[in-house]
Amino acid sequence: MNNNLANYVHLEGETLTGNIASLMYDVDFIGTPVKSSNEHAPKYRLTAKSPKGKDIEIGGIWENTKKNGGGTYLSFSINTGNCQVYGNLGRMAGQDDDDLMALIVNNSSSN
Repeated sequence: MNNNLANYVHLEGETLTGNIASLMYDVDFIGTPVKSSNEHAPKYRLTAKSPKGKDIEIGGIWENTKKNGGGTYLSFSINTGNCQVYGNLGRMAGQDDDDLMALIVNNSSSN
């Protein structure tokens, strides 16, 4: 995988890593699977390191059912410290790794 990528999620088995970046922020994160019987619980809890190296929760990834009943898709919510970013995960353009997904931002709001 290219280490210069931004705005991606890479999933290998149960291990999820990713990055979300803009001109105002550049955050690397990891995802931990959530084991819950709550159907509204996230599939992954996302954490990043604080400036002092502490693990902080920054968001989650949810599995959703498509409205037309044609399967599922993944959405995310991430607090970058500057804003709350929402979107979906989709195929990363120009990549042949099926485990590499793009973070497709739908909108963001300032904190």
